[in-house]
Amino acid sequence: MACSIKDDKKIYEVKLNKVVDGNTIKVIINEELKDVRLILVDSPELRGNYPFSVEAKKYLNDKLLNVDYVYLELDGEEVDKYGKIWAYVWYYNDQGKLEMVNEDIIEDGYGRVAYVFDSAKYLDRLNSSQKRAKERGNGIWSIDGYVTERGYKRSK
Repeated sequence: MACSIKDDKKIYEVKLNKVVDGNTIKVIINEELKDVRLILVDSPELRGNYPFSVEAKKYLNDKLLNVDYVYLELDGEEVDKYGKIWAYVWYYNDQGKLEMVNEDIIEDGYGRVAYVFDSAKYLDRLNSSQKRAKERGNGIWSIDGYVTERGYKRSK
């Protein structure tokens, strides 16, 4: 990956191309378009009749609207069997503060913590965000029984 900012920590600055859905973005690395999946985040799928799927994509798009570059922090399995890079995605918000979009999505109820692996660096942090989202009934947590251990229940 080009534009490393912290090679020893596996953090890379990359050009943002677009938001695909609530947990996937496209970035440009070495002049190639690559899919990046947000580590530990599962948002409702756009395909099918899943509540909050469109809202999750819009939320992520709005968060990254004025962002040209994002920072990918790799942790655990770096690339999945589909060739998607798994990363914590960091960005500078409008106030110039560095934030993790994975955490934003969970905190505001547009995704759940999922695909957990033992050594996940920010698991406790994201679990705390999810707990707050549940307590407040944010987004996906506003529909009783919608979120399950395996994902989301389709609307009838």
